[in-house]
Amino acid sequence: MSLNKDFKPMLLTEQDKPFDNDNYLFELKYDGMRVLAYIQKGKVELINRRGNIVTKRFPEIVEGLSVIKENCVLDGEIIAIKDGKPNFNMLQKRLFLKDLSKIKVQSIKNPVMLVIFDVLYYKESCLDKPLLERKEIIKEKFKEIKNTVISEYVIGEGKKLYEFAINQDLEGIVAKVKNSAYIMGKRTNAWIKIKNIKEADFIIGGYASNKGSVASLALGEKTKQGLKYVGNVTIGKSRPDFEVISNVPILDKSPFINKVSGVTFIEPKLRCTIKFLERTETGGIRHAVYKGLRFD
Repeated sequence: MSLNKDFKPMLLTEQDKPFDNDNYLFELKYDGMRVLAYIQKGKVELINRRGNIVTKRFPEIVEGLSVIKENCVLDGEIIAIKDGKPNFNMLQKRLFLKDLSKIKVQSIKNPVMLVIFDVLYYKESCLDKPLLERKEIIKEKFKEIKNTVISEYVIGEGKKLYEFAINQDLEGIVAKVKNSAYIMGKRTNAWIKIKNIKEADFIIGGYASNKGSVASLALGEKTKQGLKYVGNVTIGKSRPDFEVISNVPILDKSPFINKVSGVTFIEPKLRCTIKFLERTETGGIRHAVYKGLRFD
């Protein structure tokens, strides 16, 4: 296989509970942006999982990788660090920048980092090499590169690493069959993500019900100032829960203290349980999943 742009990232399945298994290695899951890094004759190109070129947004990573002289394709995660932990909100601010001069300033003041966890090509295709062999190539050929770090792993002890991720409030862990090949663009049980999912109850203050089979619930939580909007979650219209929600009396004005638009407001008397990944800096919730109404 030639070093072209036809490489695709290997995908992960998901499960709820961590496990121990000596046939797997376990890594921390980083909350960032997945990219493939192409290096050819010292020229670097970064392509995200949707196939978009993001090279100009991260000049500090390009500078670091440009010291590599061999042709290669690396798989990794771009992360921003705050208080010693990956912080997606900080990374998101970088993603919205388009002005090259502002990007350059931020690359110096708040540099991001590439966590390298796999290699698809190094002088030749590495796709069929066992994962542990690919890890050895990474450790030997790509150490001590500016603005990059090599992903560490443990073998067999997934529960202990997951406990560490929970205690450190990290995103979770990834389990990988240690002798697996790299299967491009496919979702298999060879790579499994186990997320640190949080759960909490929120008040339903409204909903948006457009065409289709799902609606969106506007969620809030009580503060000293009043009901604060924290985000939305989708719910199937065919669920009995939605019939209950849609029969709650409608309000003429919003029950939320912060601005919410495009919503039919209802009396904030129903609570529901939501699973979510993390809180934003403003208190919002990310990656929310509806679980059910609470009547206790």
